[in-house]
Amino acid sequence: MRRSLYKRKKQNKKGAIEVQMNWIFIAIIGCIILLFFVTVAVKQRSASQQRLIGEVVKDLDSYISGALSSTQAATVIPIPDFEVQFDCNEYRIEKQRNLLENRVVFATDSVSPEDRQLVVWSLPWNIPYLVTNFLYVTGPGVKYVFAYKQSQEPNYKEFCEELITDKIDKEIVYIQEDGTIDFANENNYKLKIVVLGGHQVTPPAFAYNEKTTILIVSPFDRTQKYPIGNLEYYQYGKETRNFEKEGETLTFIGIPSLVGAIFSDSYENYNCLMEKAVRNLNVVNTILIEKVNLLSSKTTEKVAGCSIFYGDVELEHLSRMNNATRYPERWTENAGKIINTANLLDIRNEIIEQQSCPLLY
Repeated sequence: MRRSLYKRKKQNKKGAIEVQMNWIFIAIIGCIILLFFVTVAVKQRSASQQRLIGEVVKDLDSYISGALSSTQAATVIPIPDFEVQFDCNEYRIEKQRNLLENRVVFATDSVSPEDRQLVVWSLPWNIPYLVTNFLYVTGPGVKYVFAYKQSQEPNYKEFCEELITDKIDKEIVYIQEDGTIDFANENNYKLKIVVLGGHQVTPPAFAYNEKTTILIVSPFDRTQKYPIGNLEYYQYGKETRNFEKEGETLTFIGIPSLVGAIFSDSYENYNCLMEKAVRNLNVVNTILIEKVNLLSSKTTEKVAGCSIFYGDVELEHLSRMNNATRYPERWTENAGKIINTANLLDIRNEIIEQQSCPLLY
């Protein structure tokens, strides 16, 4: 009887172990099945997101190309909640990127996904003929503070209020006698302080952080056709807890170039973009030299008296422009030569227009 009882206990224990093993096996199989479906769902979601990003990159590229082919007023473009990063040669959304090649896009380093919008604006860069349209890109969460002394207001007020688009978050403040400027803290993820007139300023205490960039612009007269001046970028240093000059003093060549400096966040990016712009200028100038040579050979026969306008004088001016832009990396030191040559070409083109002859540009 004891043997029978022992045998039954042993069988019950064995059965219990088998049941436990079955449940463990079922649990393992269930986990594998669940993991499989979770993996499939994650991959599908990731693939769907990558397709969406690809569509956004493609749409943005189309808009950039369209804006660069014709001057447009500032436009707000809705985008999904992705961070868009820009530099001189490309823009990126997560791991997808698109090359900008010879297109000149002045943009903030990154637009926050919280913005869900891009502010896009373009202006033509004529030096003196149309070289390209400059494109400017930023986000609604980037704040631009324009500061100047009240005595300088007649020269800068129109520039800040009318030329700079109202689509961006901008504020105009006066520089006090002690160099301080004051404005409210709106917790923007990026703050750009643009100081007009070449002054050193002291921002509010809350602006002393890595989110803030200061751009100091030397005095300029926006009534000139090709204003030119100096630019200095200042970035916040963690060790010094103050703003330090970044790189060397740069130059702007015309108002569209100055606007480009305002929309760029760093010395390096602006310098690279202007180098690209001057390279484009050299290409267009080379084409114009060929046009002058063609006009020289055609006008003698068809337009009496016009051939004198497509000879040594014009080719000399264009040759000067070619020399000034031959090495784009030296664009800052040659900025004055570029402006002077542009003015000479404008004068010559006006004389040609008065004589009803084919224009140079």
